[in-house]
Amino acid sequence: MNSWYHGSITRRDAEKRLRPAPAGSFLVRDSMASHDDYFLAARGENGFLHVRICCHNLRPGEEENDPAGQHFTLATLPDRRFDSVAAAVNHCANIGVYSRHLPPVILKYPLTEESV
Repeated sequence: MNSWYHGSITRRDAEKRLRPAPAGSFLVRDSMASHDDYFLAARGENGFLHVRICCHNLRPGEEENDPAGQHFTLATLPDRRFDSVAAAVNHCANIGVYSRHLPPVILKYPLTEESV
């Protein structure tokens, strides 16, 4: 996994780690509810955003153009497929993370486990 991956930490722990970091900092953690999913946690100017990265496991032969047997989607962008968690994070880094309640967050600073 990438340096921004923090494993099995809670939403509260993610916010605690991001709180002293500048706006635009982010990390990825495991979902506590689904062992296949992840959450992208980002610190914005006005708070934190948490976006689920959903893993879709396919049965063999279910989709010809998906040789890995899985793909990922963002809960905020369910029609867009990504080959990996890193591809979903890179997409968010390019366009920002959006929420109905907060201004967009541009991902600038990956928070590594070593930095906390």
